Amino acid sequence: MCTPAVKGAGFCGNGVIDAGEDCDGAALGSCTAGCDANCTCTCVTACCYMENFANPPDTGCVEYTGKPGQVASFSATCAGGSQPVPSIKYTALTGSCALGPAFGFACGGGSANEVVAPADARCP
Repeated sequence: MCTPAVKGAGFCGNGVIDAGEDCDGAALGSCTAGCDANCTCTCVTACCYMENFANPPDTGCVEYTGKPGQVASFSATCAGGSQPVPSIKYTALTGSCALGPAFGFACGGGSANEVVAPADARCP
């Protein structure tokens, strides 16, 4: 007679989202980019482009990588402009920040103080 290797409450890898898990295998829950082996959401990236229309070509971009909820918070902060300046247009994009298609410059400039986001040590 065989017995299961894990007894009792759910565990990571059983295909069911149990307490303390974001996801489990194909059961993605709120994860948008996939599920990691430790049953947490795969990290995603977003960027916040800033264009200063009062002083062109003053532009900048802040890139952020985190779990889906954190990236959503970062994007919402960007879209609202964490420190609103009337002459600056903030645009949030999810995905690769290598080159903003509508902006024509690579993400990486700008000040990290312009858009505040929580750090997540689980994401590079």
